[in-house]
Amino acid sequence: MNKSYRFLAGAAGAITLAVTLTWISSGLVNTTGWFSFLVLLVFATGVAALVLRALQREMFPDWLPALTTGAALLRLFAGVLWFMLLPSYGYPTDVQEAGYIMEDAFQRDTAAWGLAQSGGSLLEAFSGSYRSADQYGGLLFLSASVYRLAGGEAHQPLLVVVLAATASALAVPLGWGFTRRIFDARTAKWAAWIIALFPEAVLLGSSQMREAFIMPLAAAAFYGLAVYSGKGGEGGQRRGLPWLVVPLFLIALISPPFAVILVGLLAITGFAFFRWNFWRNRRFWVVLGSVAVFILAVLWIGWPQIAPRIRAQSFDTPLDMAWQWLRHAARWQAYLSERSSGWLQKIFDETPDWFNLPFLVAYGVTRPLLPAQLIATSIPAWWAIGVWRSIGWTLMLAVLVYAPILALRSRDDRTLLLGLSLAVWAGVIYASFWGGGDQWDNPRYRVAFVVLQAALTAAVCVSQLRRPDPWMRRSLLIVGAMIGWFAFWYLRRYTGFNDIFGWTVVDLFKIVGAGLLTGVLLVVWDWAAPQKTVTSEEKS
Repeated sequence: MNKSYRFLAGAAGAITLAVTLTWISSGLVNTTGWFSFLVLLVFATGVAALVLRALQREMFPDWLPALTTGAALLRLFAGVLWFMLLPSYGYPTDVQEAGYIMEDAFQRDTAAWGLAQSGGSLLEAFSGSYRSADQYGGLLFLSASVYRLAGGEAHQPLLVVVLAATASALAVPLGWGFTRRIFDARTAKWAAWIIALFPEAVLLGSSQMREAFIMPLAAAAFYGLAVYSGKGGEGGQRRGLPWLVVPLFLIALISPPFAVILVGLLAITGFAFFRWNFWRNRRFWVVLGSVAVFILAVLWIGWPQIAPRIRAQSFDTPLDMAWQWLRHAARWQAYLSERSSGWLQKIFDETPDWFNLPFLVAYGVTRPLLPAQLIATSIPAWWAIGVWRSIGWTLMLAVLVYAPILALRSRDDRTLLLGLSLAVWAGVIYASFWGGGDQWDNPRYRVAFVVLQAALTAAVCVSQLRRPDPWMRRSLLIVGAMIGWFAFWYLRRYTGFNDIFGWTVVDLFKIVGAGLLTGVLLVVWDWAAPQKTVTSEEKS
């Protein structure tokens, strides 16, 4: 097919998609305003094309643009599904009746439409009057810009979903570029597919949430770090710095706390790249330090908009201010988690105060928990969404648990795998700390850095395929034992399992202990079992 036919087919497809989205957005009534969707689709496609063009030096394979397009369409389809499904099959709330899957998205998007229609300056998104909808203002400004420049006479939330779906899908090629540079092409392919299909990434990319935009920006920053360090091919400061600095600046506008976390994860990953020379690389420290100072300055100047609840406090330094905010946010999320769960309240009543936050952090790492999602009662739509999310995270978590073991047992890439494992687990644990173990906030904070998780998961899987390690199987046995025991515990809570089988174990710590003990016994059994020796004849 020559270029003219491709152009005509693309144009016809874009117009058809624009008309279809307009029809769905209007409640299957009319197609008025379809040109707004067409303009946004063309703009989003242009941005994606520029990113792929910038990656041409990486000699990306032919399947990568197709996978990126498929990831964007998958996220857009999911956004349309929520928009059509939730008003009829969700819970009877204003948020779900309007077709939004998250309350934050509903509040921010509604405020953005109001700002766009007000006729006032869009910079008001950063002022105090819109603080309740978006405390940082960056995504509210972007959404309002979309509605003012491309929106029609009626509020069409799917316009922002188009932009979010395309933006989040760009994490696929950027994640591929990052992983190819630090590992190899096969691992990069695995990482790209993981990012494209990972349920939490699809969910956030299909809604009007800031994580949809932070995912590709974080991926671009890590790719820039790999280029800057000269990993895996041609690189250097001139090529790497723009990829490193510009995404950090944009993330600081959308969410300064995410920018601060990203600086820390880049520092840890930089150690893995530069090995022991990391401490002597002055230019890297100058660049990273300058970006950190800029982000802290943004926090300091814009503090009344970022954290109004503690603005009356005085702080000696920006670092002290940021630390106090982090503690305040974590305690608030922990308080909400405790209030929403009766059994958490029971545990906290029986344990010392110092235990509460570490327990919530460990609990948050496992969420969404597969046994709970499978067994807990819910309406069908939300049960399916919960199971879908939990399957994705449980599979990835099982691999990430084994990753540090692989790093310690590896001979070739030990420093790289250890550094990447440290960065991944630092992000996962901090997300749980920040989210207070919450069912929704904790996973969305975590998925913002899905590129690191996908790269490490892919590296572990490819390593296992090349050279099977029995400790991978043993790690999965421990995770499986924990899931099995928690399944019994949730069966007792939500079903008549106790009446039928007389299950009497209700103490959570006994369940955890039983799961760990079972897992250890399975590992010992597997280790002690005689290993089959493969002869040369069997290999052939």
